[in-house]
Amino acid sequence: DPDLIKSVTNFPQPKKIKDVQSFLGLTGYYRRFIKDYSKIAEPLLQQLRNSQQGNHQLKWSKECANAFETLKKRLTNAPIMNTPNFEQPFILELDACEYGLGAILTQEYDENKYVIAYASRTLSTPERKYGATEREALAIVWATKYFRPYLEGNKIYVRPDCKALEWMRTAKDVTGRLARWAMKLSAYQIEEIKYRPGKLNANADSLSRNPLPIDDINQYEVSAIETAVNLWQNTNILNDIKKEQEADSKLKPIIDVIHMFSLMDYYTKLKTQGSIIINV
Repeated sequence: DPDLIKSVTNFPQPKKIKDVQSFLGLTGYYRRFIKDYSKIAEPLLQQLRNSQQGNHQLKWSKECANAFETLKKRLTNAPIMNTPNFEQPFILELDACEYGLGAILTQEYDENKYVIAYASRTLSTPERKYGATEREALAIVWATKYFRPYLEGNKIYVRPDCKALEWMRTAKDVTGRLARWAMKLSAYQIEEIKYRPGKLNANADSLSRNPLPIDDINQYEVSAIETAVNLWQNTNILNDIKKEQEADSKLKPIIDVIHMFSLMDYYTKLKTQGSIIINV
């Protein structure tokens, strides 16, 4: 499935030295599975050596381009990638930065580590306002949903680059956005959320810093959901909308009908009496 590897196949060509460093962080993580890694990566490694000698200008050559494309192909084929083994648990390796999310779905068995899929995406404008912990939490929620066909009904071990998230699997006394996310995660069989330091997380870090763009539809949907959630949390605005709807000559008959049918179920009535009408 091309969607499972497009975060690597569409990895942007480096434009600066730090972009080369980021890409080599991803490929270097799997270097023991790439035959002749040092030889293949030499043109890119030479760029880093040049920068250490004071030449910070990236000089992208044909040799650099060949190394870049070859390494991407190696990352998206055996022995690094493998088909999922549903007899084994899944591991989610995650990272979030100020503008992107990165996730790699892996499995470890028979003394080997296999990549099942790569994923990344750009953060929406509202999401970029999140704090570091919230961004890392969002990465877990997004990745579990993205990889749901693999994860549902299977054991999952989560490896975020954020120690503060180790509580999330058993969270009870949290509110707002984090509480809703913790509830979503309760639908999965997450065995453990364990912090993985940044120096061991170069693969997911590279994807989060070179994310796939979020398309216009998704951008709109994320922004709309965020706006609705913020509105819902503002009790004063919610009450004002409810009063205006009850006073509206066109909406009042609809509300009355809803309440009339709700008389057949007392609990339904309790739910609808505090509701507002939302056009979906």
